[in-house]
Amino acid sequence: YNLGGHETITLREVVDALATLLDRTPNISITKEKPVRLLANSAKFYKAFDFNPSVSLLEGLRRTVAGQDPTLPLENGKS
Repeated sequence: YNLGGHETITLREVVDALATLLDRTPNISITKEKPVRLLANSAKFYKAFDFNPSVSLLEGLRRTVAGQDPTLPLENGKS
């Protein structure tokens, strides 16, 4: 299956979110190459498993990191 969510997000946004959540400064290089845009069509998976994402990618990252660090607050102030 080709999986993706209902939102479009850049790699830079993912890196920035993880850097914030992990309190780190990323070391990335920006090139002059035109970025590749990849889109996933998850309709087949959603239909096969009667699935619909209930959290955003960024919230999922927060929850993943919080699983490693229980002091990190989650969306809506829950921990």
